[in-house]
Amino acid sequence: MNNNLNNLIKKVQKEYEIFIISLRKLDKDNIIERAYEIVTKADIITALSTGEYTEMDIQTIIQLDNPLNEIYTSWLEKDISIVGDIHETILELIDERLDSIREEDEEHGF
Repeated sequence: MNNNLNNLIKKVQKEYEIFIISLRKLDKDNIIERAYEIVTKADIITALSTGEYTEMDIQTIIQLDNPLNEIYTSWLEKDISIVGDIHETILELIDERLDSIREEDEEHGF
């Protein structure tokens, strides 16, 4: 990992830590309401850590005042839903389970 990417990761991790500290001041119901934001921001950090970005990409993001929050806001504006992905996962699980049942039936001569 190059030095600028390390600096970016440190910057967004610090931003995340400040975000979590601010959440701890809220009551538990408000924290629960922000669960999606907590998880998504952690996922953004992972994506930044594991993605392949050019030096220009990194410089562009690191120059933002609050890159984590800006990426999160951009994500929300795209209105991307994971429901479709969850639906696909459910269907894949059903298919896998049905295949397993068919194999068991065939082994038992049904």
